[in-house]
Amino acid sequence: MSINHQLKKIFFALFFSVPVLALFSMTFFWDTEQKSSTLERRTLEPPIHSLVTERHRVEKYLTDHVPFRDKLLSFYFKSGLSFDFGTSAVLIGKNGWLFQNHNDIIHNLPAISAYQNLSLFSNDQLQKIADNLSLIQKWCDDNQIRFYLMLIPEKHRVYDRFMPSYILRKNQKGPLDTVAAWVPENVAKVVLSDYLIQQAKISFVPLYYKTDSHWSEDGAFLAYSQLMAAIQKDFPDIHILTPKDFYIEKRNDCWLPYAFSRKIPFEPGRLSLPGMDKNKEKIYNHYIFKNKKDVFVVRENNFRYSDYSKGYPLRVLIVGDSFATYLHPFLSATFSHVDGYRFNESGQGWGIRFQDRQKEMKKNKINVFILAVSELKLKDLLDIF
Repeated sequence: MSINHQLKKIFFALFFSVPVLALFSMTFFWDTEQKSSTLERRTLEPPIHSLVTERHRVEKYLTDHVPFRDKLLSFYFKSGLSFDFGTSAVLIGKNGWLFQNHNDIIHNLPAISAYQNLSLFSNDQLQKIADNLSLIQKWCDDNQIRFYLMLIPEKHRVYDRFMPSYILRKNQKGPLDTVAAWVPENVAKVVLSDYLIQQAKISFVPLYYKTDSHWSEDGAFLAYSQLMAAIQKDFPDIHILTPKDFYIEKRNDCWLPYAFSRKIPFEPGRLSLPGMDKNKEKIYNHYIFKNKKDVFVVRENNFRYSDYSKGYPLRVLIVGDSFATYLHPFLSATFSHVDGYRFNESGQGWGIRFQDRQKEMKKNKINVFILAVSELKLKDLLDIF
């Protein structure tokens, strides 16, 4: 056997054995004990007990417990690169931006496929949504109540430039735009997609939190302004709040109570990283109404209400998801009375349940009804009744 042939055999043996040995040696560093991620502020995938019945969790488990994962994440956030060390709940985008990555919440549209415009409704579903909205409009007309539909884009769509470049869209028309096109003409609608996408490109402050799925107070305030512009068409003398009506201070994270003094509890899918170095900059505006002492607010689980004697004399009900809770303080500083109901409050049931809202509106003598639905919650428009 020639020397060259022997060298080739040695070379190929090393070529194939070194990676195998490297992988084998990494198993000594495989972190099977870690139960939570400090960087991501969430629980990690628990151990797998059966490869037969739990095979769907294998990839999630391996992703969550790969050796040196925390070091890789730390490097990623400091570098601003766009590698994906994400999880089943969190998608890591560019420049430290995080996005929802869930597909297992039965009430929601799948986050990423919705962004890719793959989770579109059928024509039958769109017709049912349109019929439901028509029924709401008719009931409001019969009871002298103004009805406004507000459609809110998700962070994925507004800040798509920070999404990983490997996630491509099928087309540019997403679920929210599709539903908006089917809204009956007699329903006053406020579709925020184009407006917030445009504003996000020119705003000096983020309109959505970098490490949470919700909009910031700046995003909510812009949405409030657009909503009030629609309401002002029916009530021309109403005063729309401006930044001059607020004391505005800088804050560094949406979870302010925890950012300075307390530790955030680990929760699956919670996208909040106030402990990270990149997130300690005070880049978010917090709006404090100058007449705050005159506004009386009560919060009870998924209900809240406010009274403001100097507010515009209308009684308002806003029904929405978590995005709507960011609107409530601005509405409370505008109207004499505001009721708020969150239809997806954890542990309090799920659904718009319009029959229940009808009773409340009659009892509380509501003049204005606002239905605020974000993109991933659009399925709830199918089951209003």
